[in-house]
Amino acid sequence: MCRDLHGLEPFGYLGEQEVGRAQAPSCLKRRTSQLEVVRPHNMEEVASLVKEKDFFRHLKEQQYAGATNLDARAQLHEQFSQNRRGFHAWIFDNLLQRAGTRLLELGCGPGYLWRDNLRRVPSDWEVTLTDFSPGMLAEIRGVVANAGAQFELLNCDAQSLPFPSGVFHTVIANHMLYHLRDIGEGIEEISRVLGPQGVVVASTNGADHMLEVRELVHSLSDDIIFGSADIRGSITQFFSRENGAEVLGHRFMRVHWHDFEDALLVTEVDPLIRYILSVPGNVRKVFAVEEMYSKLHRAISDRIERDGAFRITKSAGLFIASMT
Repeated sequence: MCRDLHGLEPFGYLGEQEVGRAQAPSCLKRRTSQLEVVRPHNMEEVASLVKEKDFFRHLKEQQYAGATNLDARAQLHEQFSQNRRGFHAWIFDNLLQRAGTRLLELGCGPGYLWRDNLRRVPSDWEVTLTDFSPGMLAEIRGVVANAGAQFELLNCDAQSLPFPSGVFHTVIANHMLYHLRDIGEGIEEISRVLGPQGVVVASTNGADHMLEVRELVHSLSDDIIFGSADIRGSITQFFSRENGAEVLGHRFMRVHWHDFEDALLVTEVDPLIRYILSVPGNVRKVFAVEEMYSKLHRAISDRIERDGAFRITKSAGLFIASMT
């Protein structure tokens, strides 16, 4: 018997590390055609997920066609995060310190950053919000419609920005650089549209982000493909806490990492299941089988009952990079 699953990633300014300028990482110098699969997945299914044309069409037309999947992930963090400052409020704190007045956000999604901070936006800001998904821009249009600041929305590719050089004071890339076909091209475009004193604010995750969830899901089946961490190679080029300084250091003289200390203490089963089913991969297919869904539900329920809460590691923060 199958279940209908169609009804159905981040967060105070607690640390800073200057990383400095680095050499261009290997992922920017060449692109390999060989796949490295982290676990012994069904290879045919992995191959179908990482055909370049199909993979990015999937991101645009399914995974990020609208806000449903992102909402499931954001709601888990909003409900169970222990750092009550909130990730987007914290990012905005950093923006207010250094943003200038002309801002560009790449991959704005449904506008969580602006929804959570709209009353804090200075009236002299000119903000351009871009996304490759028309559905995401439709979501954010209502959020900023009555804002005091000036907002412009544009559907475009972050690797080919339709702006003159040197026109922005700040470029924001909030958990999105790892979605680009070619991160190197994206960084070049960011550098091009920034003015001489401009800064990049780029948030991302560390390798152990949501580790306990990944371990749980993989413990239930060797065939599960759970998010981009399960597929490496020519399609997915990672931008993370571990390699972000190297990636940004290819174009920017100064790179600082700002850590956001947090964890999840999840006390309800269903929000975590919604999170899991929202992640790219084949999880919906696997857990559409009643037996597998029951195993997942029972595993989470047992953990909460045993420990009082399902504790989940969060490793997130942002890089701030500049030429000066």
